[in-house]
Amino acid sequence: MRAGSLIPLTPASQNPAARQAVRLLDYYPGPASTLTVTASDGESLAYTTGAISQTHLTAASTPRTITLTIAATTGHYAGEPAAQPTTMFVALATAPTAVSVTANDEQLPVTTAFGLREHDPLARSETGVSIHIPALPTHTTTIRVAITR
Repeated sequence: MRAGSLIPLTPASQNPAARQAVRLLDYYPGPASTLTVTASDGESLAYTTGAISQTHLTAASTPRTITLTIAATTGHYAGEPAAQPTTMFVALATAPTAVSVTANDEQLPVTTAFGLREHDPLARSETGVSIHIPALPTHTTTIRVAITR
């Protein structure tokens, strides 16, 4: 994977009705990255008239730190979840010395695990830190993650 890649993922589902309301994100440390994730109901053509939501993501790393930001979501579509848990995987060769997560600048308790990626249907071999962030309101919450190597 190219250094600096910021990759949104989705759990596999048989159809739009079976989708899980979880946000998955992979980051491969490197140059600063930005990405806007656009979502719709996945069933209708309502997106053609603006029924979408957008979430802006940014990431940057230095030899000692990694920062990731998930901005509050803008826009709406029918059936959109009001809150979503987030799982991030940040590829790292060694365990980080610290992981800090804030939601709207308030410290947030999260669970982290270093090692192979959890529940990976592709059985990839890279190691990293998985960060599990509880469900938060998507339209009013900005999440910031700081990792110290």
